[in-house]
Amino acid sequence: MAITAAASPLGRARSALAEGNLREAQIACRQVLTRNPRHGEALFLLGVVAMQAKDAKAAADLFRRAIAAEPKHADAHMNLGIALNLLGRKGDGREALETAAKLKPNSPQIQYNLGLAEMESGRHDQALAHFRKAARAAPRDATVLGALGVLQMQMGQARDGVRTLKKAAAVLPHRASAFRNLGTALQSVGDADAAVEAFAKARALAPDDAATKVLAASALAQVRRTFEALPLFREALQEKPEIPGGANNYGLALKADLRFDEAVAEFRKAAAARPGDARVASNLADALVLAGNAGEAILVLKALPESRDRDHVANQIANIQERQGRFDDAAATFEEVLHRNPENVWALAGLVDNRGRELSPAREQTLADLVARGDLPDREQIRAAFALGHLHDRRGDFDAAFAHFAAGNRVRVRAQPFDIGAHIRRVTELIKTYSPALLARAPDLATKSELPVFVVGMPRSGATLVERMLAAHPDAFGAGEFHDLFVLRRNLPYAGSGGSYPSCVAKLSREHVAPLAEWLLARRRALAPQALRVVDKTPDHVFDVGLAALLVAPLRVIHCERDVRDTCLSIFTNTVGGQHGYAGDLKTLGAWAAHVSRLMRHWQACLPIRTVAYEQLVRNPVATARQLAHDAGLHWNDAVLDFRTSDQTVATASRWQVRQLLTTQAIGRWKNYAAYLAPLERALEEFGEAD
Repeated sequence: MAITAAASPLGRARSALAEGNLREAQIACRQVLTRNPRHGEALFLLGVVAMQAKDAKAAADLFRRAIAAEPKHADAHMNLGIALNLLGRKGDGREALETAAKLKPNSPQIQYNLGLAEMESGRHDQALAHFRKAARAAPRDATVLGALGVLQMQMGQARDGVRTLKKAAAVLPHRASAFRNLGTALQSVGDADAAVEAFAKARALAPDDAATKVLAASALAQVRRTFEALPLFREALQEKPEIPGGANNYGLALKADLRFDEAVAEFRKAAAARPGDARVASNLADALVLAGNAGEAILVLKALPESRDRDHVANQIANIQERQGRFDDAAATFEEVLHRNPENVWALAGLVDNRGRELSPAREQTLADLVARGDLPDREQIRAAFALGHLHDRRGDFDAAFAHFAAGNRVRVRAQPFDIGAHIRRVTELIKTYSPALLARAPDLATKSELPVFVVGMPRSGATLVERMLAAHPDAFGAGEFHDLFVLRRNLPYAGSGGSYPSCVAKLSREHVAPLAEWLLARRRALAPQALRVVDKTPDHVFDVGLAALLVAPLRVIHCERDVRDTCLSIFTNTVGGQHGYAGDLKTLGAWAAHVSRLMRHWQACLPIRTVAYEQLVRNPVATARQLAHDAGLHWNDAVLDFRTSDQTVATASRWQVRQLLTTQAIGRWKNYAAYLAPLERALEEFGEAD
């Protein structure tokens, strides 16, 4: 009777290898080699046994013997290359792999391993070519797709990388690593919500893996779902306290939850574990500033050893100095950076924005050359173009200034896509959900507290000025942009009421609302235990006025308004912090502003909103300040008019202006650019906001 392939010694060896039975595979191969010591396939399979037993030296010898017996055995050449690489003989390993590729050019395994070898040698372009060839030959091989996607991300090909990693995850939906890689890629392109979903799938597949928990918790914290993120961090770090990046990412989550002192403690742990790490030190310094200790923040940064990050560190120090009102010190720090690197965009632009300084002709030309080259990262390209715009604006050369502002905004539009239709739908849904009937029962749900004061309005509408005035009162504390309502908004669907936001608010009961209100109040008490009022001036809270009404009573909201054309022009010509994709296109900006105003009119119709006009504030500051104090529920104190001397830090783009004497200079500034504002005017008119 004929012996079948599966029953032959080689067949048994292959089956045993597939089952992980190395001893049985070795015995079968030896049987063949006893009869024929130069049997190429038996030598090859015995080499595979040695590789799986982690004996790369023995494996390399066996693969060489297999090749001597069968010179065109492509898989033997490939595995020899892998073994030699493991032995540290990279050049010989690559040569063996290249021989394998010549013999079998369309083998995805050979191309994949060649790609790995090129990656280890730092030849990323060559590695990319091999991975792509492997992916074309094996379009459903998740290992190949994963390697290609990760390399694309490393090489800055983010969109391609995300697409490739999505394919890898679809091919192997039961592999946690595929979803971990995908989640990391989605985070890097700013798709934070999709990253949360990817990491949730990875967690479901690897529920006991602490590293996966940290990644998932970090993604949740990034979208401010901190009520879920923080317990997950604590669970992961309890299981594996030394997990790389754990303390640092936990600190970032605590900062997102506005727990600044706790964040400082975690960043200190991370800094102790990674001394001299500029990224961790930067996070610690940022948390220290938010916790009210800017002086120590600067010391932390200055204590870092010299490194390639030193210019970034110095620019952060200058930023903190400006927030403290130490503008001359900040200018000196920027000068130190430019002494080392005359083309540092952040230092050049920082000098421009430092109390309206002029640049020397040589430095201005450097900035112009950098912009003209067009190869800066997006954020730097925008920053540099706007700095040039501000220089020309101060000189009254408005045509040149607008050209620079427009150039920077073209980059902003590309870098921060904005869906104006989604914005309009959002406003419409908020108005529908927070109906007059719902808001009428808000006092029955809310927790009684006089502590919070919310200053809202569009960016650049005077909110920082109002907050600084109130913060100067001895019974008040200025929290800056506190984002607590934003945090609650993101967590509300997961805090017990169910459903998505804002529709879930219709189901809220006193039982749901009370702990959320206590969270909000506790954060504010922690900032200023003795204050009677804590003033938050987050412009984005204009979308959250209804939520604030459900949480605390009496509701104290001060709405800052300004000529919408001046407001929009100021947004268009400044790098407003955070994601503001609407700001880069005048038509989109006008539509965005018009619908923010539509929402504000709804709040004003249903709730006791106080309004202060920027123009009134700068023309008649004494009377307006008295009204502001009254609106905040504070007795009058002359200190309110001395807000410029406050030693509290100011984090926004207005940090210089709010320390100067009040002036009407910015009123009607839009007229300087009237020739260019037709798209803005048409959008405002279309949506009912034109004069």
